[in-house]
Amino acid sequence: MKFNHLLLTIIILGLFVSSRGLAEDLCDRLQYPDKSFIPQVEEPAFPDAEGNAPFVVIDEAHHNLHTMGGRFKPFADLLKKDGYIVESSKGKYSAFTKAELKQIDVLVIANALNPMNFGKTSCTDQWKLPTPSAFEKQEITSLVEWVKEGGSLLLLADHMPFPGAAEELAAAFGVLMSNGYTYPVDIYKPIEFKAADGSLRSHPITRGRAEKGEAVDSVLTFTGQAFRAKPLANVQPLMVLGEGVRTYFPLDLKTDSTDHMQNLMSSPYISSEGMMQGAALELGEGKVVILGEAGMFTAEIIEPDRKGMNHPGAAHNAQFALNVMHWLSGLL
Repeated sequence: MKFNHLLLTIIILGLFVSSRGLAEDLCDRLQYPDKSFIPQVEEPAFPDAEGNAPFVVIDEAHHNLHTMGGRFKPFADLLKKDGYIVESSKGKYSAFTKAELKQIDVLVIANALNPMNFGKTSCTDQWKLPTPSAFEKQEITSLVEWVKEGGSLLLLADHMPFPGAAEELAAAFGVLMSNGYTYPVDIYKPIEFKAADGSLRSHPITRGRAEKGEAVDSVLTFTGQAFRAKPLANVQPLMVLGEGVRTYFPLDLKTDSTDHMQNLMSSPYISSEGMMQGAALELGEGKVVILGEAGMFTAEIIEPDRKGMNHPGAAHNAQFALNVMHWLSGLL
């Protein structure tokens, strides 16, 4: 009888832990990190990390879909292999105040959401309009001032609803996001940016350190959004979308529908040719990189496919990620 009681207790605790896990990351039902992917860095940029490496904080305080322990673990692991000191924003760095930000060298914000768009019963049940800002106005003001004073920001906002949540923050840096889904002509393929055709632009980030052979000649993205620069904004294009690329604007994601892609493709759309999925800018003493797709820096599985740095065609995505961080941290 005691054994039965103990067994019942273990089962109940297991169910509780499992339900807690699902509540924390409902999107694991749709896609999950590729645990077999191990990032490689042959020659770390910061081999002596004893307080000498840049301090990177990954935001987890704004209902982020990509977190250090979840979908951005491959990215965090890559940075650690390169010698960076990487921490989650939970606790000490969650409010984006001046006091918190001044301790950070590079802040990474990936797919933040306003609470009203955060899934409650399924990952996407609240992915619908409206999509208010994920950030308080004072947080945006503090971030802009921090960058001007020398801080560096990597902002990633994927497809709808994430551009809506990051719209106000991006606009403060001169970038206008589109709250939709961006696809190439073949909607089932990644978007490829190549130096050969000019879609991947020449920049210190794409050139890397010449003596280390870090030049990147192609990168892949996986859906995402498209954005453009405000008139006269000092925005340097990195990844420019080509002919035939469209951005669709659904009112509601409806991922539970078997006709999800058909519903998405029947939404209003615009041509995204000439718009961007990657850009860099300098503001005051600081730097910002904005990307319209977060999957390119992950290593995920969406059955039966791989998406991110583990994709067979994304051989240069990891180096591109390192080059972005090297530029933001002042190595380039």
